[in-house]
Amino acid sequence: NPISILEAMASEKPVVATRVGSVPETVLDGKTGYLVTPGRPEEIADRTIELLDDCERA
Repeated sequence: NPISILEAMASEKPVVATRVGSVPETVLDGKTGYLVTPGRPEEIADRTIELLDDCERA
C-alpha cells in the first residue's frame, strides 16, 4: 500500500516493498528501504531480517 510506505518514511523507518507501480519512484533502494522482486517471498524475508538485525535502521 503506497500510503503505508509514505507513513513509514514520514516516521523515518525503512520499508521493504516490491518493484511495482510508483513504488520504485518513492523508495530509494538501500537508502530509504529495499525494493524486492514481486513473487519472491524469500527476498522479502531476507531484506526484512537485514533490517531487523540493523538496530540503527529498524
